[in-house]
Amino acid sequence: MPSVLRIHGLMAFHLQQRSKDIGIRLALGCTGRDIVRLFLRQALRVVSTGVLVGVAGAVLLTHWISSLLFEVNPVDPATIAGVTAGLLGTALTACVLPIRRALARQPGLVLRGD
Repeated sequence: MPSVLRIHGLMAFHLQQRSKDIGIRLALGCTGRDIVRLFLRQALRVVSTGVLVGVAGAVLLTHWISSLLFEVNPVDPATIAGVTAGLLGTALTACVLPIRRALARQPGLVLRGD
């Protein structure tokens, strides 16, 4: 649960800081769909890299983890897939609100920081 909160906070903060980039793209004539696609793709790339490193670390540490688990397979594919999907879903959800907020405002207001 703490990792979900950290990912959500980090992604929301990161995209809030990039709201001027969104304003510039809007002022130059990009469509909202293109902006959403660009920023979600960038966020997904960062989060998926982190999730892959985390899963690889967990698999490498299975010997140590298995001493802490009782009657559970440390490399359970369903658990790993569920955690991965949950973290990716959290990151994408955290990205949508700041992007929509920046798209709803006028580019001049976003660039001024109002």
